Amino acid sequence: MFHGLFIIGKALLLLAVSFFILLVVPKAKPKNVQTFGNLLAGALCVLAGLMVVLAVYACATGKPLKLRKYMMHKKACPTETMPAKPMNRGIIRSK
Repeated sequence: MFHGLFIIGKALLLLAVSFFILLVVPKAKPKNVQTFGNLLAGALCVLAGLMVVLAVYACATGKPLKLRKYMMHKKACPTETMPAKPMNRGIIRSK
């Protein structure tokens, strides 16, 4: 359930960014900058809507979204998974 709420928080952040883009875009002089700003804000709004739909699904089913299987995984180096050995620093201790 909390996973869906975190996604909604990120969607709200995207909507805030798109709002500020739409706030600044009319002040831009070149027409192509205005067009790019409008397209960028629209894409962010669509992405935020998709995130809200996924968050509602995650909250309704109670399962976290398992999108990791579609992402590329970096295989861990064998030395990263081995436990650390104490280092011998050449100090001779008397018994």
